[in-house]
Amino acid sequence: MTATRPGMIAGGLNREAHYYLALSLVRMGRPLEAEQLIIKAEKLTREMDPGSETAFTSLSLLSGMINDSKGNSLDSRQLLDKISSMKNFQNSHQEAERLKVERYKP
Repeated sequence: MTATRPGMIAGGLNREAHYYLALSLVRMGRPLEAEQLIIKAEKLTREMDPGSETAFTSLSLLSGMINDSKGNSLDSRQLLDKISSMKNFQNSHQEAERLKVERYKP
């Protein structure tokens, strides 16, 4: 699918909406709701743009934050470790390292 197709544009906006809603919810201390939205955003990314390392990097960081919020520090650590092998997008490597040390708290 190319970026010129209408579905790609709508799907991209939908993915971003799910991501930013999830980010807001985790910051408000509502990780279970955030998790459902991030799952939808990941599904949309796999359907629309499976090679988008930048999208998966952002989604992995947020998933790590969500897992920390839920008390799943092992799952969070695995996600944050995975980020070091991904593209360094907007200081994602440094942010992942910071979250490993400080742990996310809403």
